[in-house]
Amino acid sequence: MKYDGLLRGLAVEPYKHQREALVFAQDKPHVALLWEMGTGKTGGAILLARSRYFDAGRILRTLIVTPPVTITNWKDEFKRWSHIPENLVHALLQPSGKKKAEYLHNRVIPSFDGGVVITNYEALLTECLFDAIEKWKPELIIFDEVHYVKSAKRKRSKLSQRLATAANFIISLTGTPILKDVRDVYGIFRTADVGLLFGRNEQLFAFRYLIDENAGWAGKASYFPKWKNNPATFPELNEKIYSKSLRKLKSECLDLPPLVKIKRSVPMSPDQAKAYKEVEKDFYSSLNSDGATVSANLAIVKALRLLQICTGFVGTDEGDEHVFETNPRLELCEEYLAELTPNHKVIVWCSFRQNYKMLEGLCKKLGVKYVMLTGDTKDKGGAVDTFQNDPECRVIIANRGAGGVGVNLTAASYSIVYSRNFSLAEELQSEARNHRGGSQIHDQIVKIDLFATDTIEETVLESLTNKQEGATAVLDKIRGGNGIRS
Repeated sequence: MKYDGLLRGLAVEPYKHQREALVFAQDKPHVALLWEMGTGKTGGAILLARSRYFDAGRILRTLIVTPPVTITNWKDEFKRWSHIPENLVHALLQPSGKKKAEYLHNRVIPSFDGGVVITNYEALLTECLFDAIEKWKPELIIFDEVHYVKSAKRKRSKLSQRLATAANFIISLTGTPILKDVRDVYGIFRTADVGLLFGRNEQLFAFRYLIDENAGWAGKASYFPKWKNNPATFPELNEKIYSKSLRKLKSECLDLPPLVKIKRSVPMSPDQAKAYKEVEKDFYSSLNSDGATVSANLAIVKALRLLQICTGFVGTDEGDEHVFETNPRLELCEEYLAELTPNHKVIVWCSFRQNYKMLEGLCKKLGVKYVMLTGDTKDKGGAVDTFQNDPECRVIIANRGAGGVGVNLTAASYSIVYSRNFSLAEELQSEARNHRGGSQIHDQIVKIDLFATDTIEETVLESLTNKQEGATAVLDKIRGGNGIRS
């Protein structure tokens, strides 16, 4: 193979599909790795970038745009997958003050004639930083978790498109290219290949690849479009997508331990059940004799309050958080952690700050060493490193938004979903944190979903399952036919 030299002396042995990606991408300026979470997208992308450096005879000006939690991980992965000097790989966090912003703008970026700059999507919204990056003129851009910019009209998406248009090479990564309907494909490729595949007009894309179920109402005052996928267009979508993309599933390319999913119904305490029924029926509940109340006049607020009650607390109208005295879910979680932590490491996923406090208190009660990985965690990389490498650290309490994307938590053989939100992307991403390459050290990976029966939680679980099946069906149909498969 032309790039055999790239693979020599690496700290890790590339997978077969990562080698195949080098061959596939040789003559393509735009490549998308639509690889399922845990299949080695980061290593594959670094190998593709190095192949471009090999062709150019130098390290190109390379920009990596990624979610904030993975910035440190990308820098570490360059050590594993390349021989590039560490001082040529620079991580830029979002500027937190004028002096830091000016330093990045005036000193750091301009000094990188050839090298790698890693930042996050939100940092692009900082005007002076974006201006510096744009003037730096990245030659190669890697968009990690490119579905972050699938909403083509959002500002961060437009800024990403602007940078992409001026680059010579673009490598895009995502394991969840379709979560709702094939319009996700348009948004992704609007950045991933600057709109060459599917144009730059989302409405024209919809007319071609979707069906408007309300088309018969067109022209009426009450008309609004209701789009659904058009299966007749899947072959064309397949051909176009896989002219520039590779898709890999974990089941196809990794010999992973089985993922065992357990759904565990947990009853609510009488006080929880009373508050739940009142908020569900009347949008209002009086919580105790002290006068604390909770109301929910909007559907989204109601849904949030109901999810909170299921986990053992609820936000009140007075701006406080009412914690229920008896919480069967926390008691069950205590039983799980007491049983598991002597022999296993455990991820506990949760969505609310009050849950963090509950679970921290639980770990302290049990005398179990733990770390936090939430939006408030300043040193996310340090937290991950401690959990992965410190044998005394048995639990990581993590938020799916902060810890569910792009990090390796393969030290854990168990995960417990204590509380959840409505995001399918976060559901899939978090599930893959410890069921990925590297989890072969375990006989099996067990995921335990805690939920209250006949509540909104059960509905959310069913909804996520149905959306996952629907997205998978669409994606697999797109992969079928005569199109290129990885």
